[in-house]
Amino acid sequence: MPLDSANEPAQATDLPSEPSTTGLPRLRVIHLMLWMAATAVAFLPYQLSRQARDRLSPGAAAVSQTIPSMAMGATYGVAAGSCLYVAASLLYWRRKGYTYRLQPGHWFALEGVGQWLMSTVLGLLLYGSGGWAYALQLITVSRLLFGLAFFVCYSWLALRSPQPLRWRFAFAAMAWVPVVEWLCAAIATLTSWFQARTTILSISNAMASGVIGLFLVTAMAGDLIHRTDRHWTHWLSAGMRLATLVASTLIYTYRR
Repeated sequence: MPLDSANEPAQATDLPSEPSTTGLPRLRVIHLMLWMAATAVAFLPYQLSRQARDRLSPGAAAVSQTIPSMAMGATYGVAAGSCLYVAASLLYWRRKGYTYRLQPGHWFALEGVGQWLMSTVLGLLLYGSGGWAYALQLITVSRLLFGLAFFVCYSWLALRSPQPLRWRFAFAAMAWVPVVEWLCAAIATLTSWFQARTTILSISNAMASGVIGLFLVTAMAGDLIHRTDRHWTHWLSAGMRLATLVASTLIYTYRR
């Protein structure tokens, strides 16, 4: 197949079956513009959630205005916008006839879209709710359900993914994050002293984010060392996932 036709949708069916960047478009200026637009959309649920939290709990307003909290919110907003853009682009390219296999970063994008949708629904519900107790119930139930889906998806990827072993270890580490959070939340619930409860949750979240970050850095470094063929959307999503892990580690360490 001629090299100049590698990116033409009409010949996408002739592309090799193994994961390859030749099946997807190269990075262009229009992609950066669409990424910025998706990021602007992604900040909507975070703004709604912040306004609802500040209204339901006046003391939370001061916390949300601290530099670490604002930096973490900005990081999550940019990461969510990246996930929205990558997921939408993959769907668009598939409809245009491009054939490709999902790379590890693409799974992170799909996870990010799920988290963003959950945050959007929660933000709308909290914005119209009338009490903090109801808000806590919504947050608890939604995190439980999403954590279960999170565990099942990444456990399946760790066992069945055709990716190298380094990525399967990273998927396995991510699968156990909600389990660790559930255990720590149960321990914190049995703790009567509020300060000790907050410390337990902060330490557990910081450690979980740090461990996953190490697995992710190892997997990404392995791709660079072995020159694994990856599309730029993979690197964008994986990089944003790593940024959120670093932000989580720092913010929970700061809160401790």
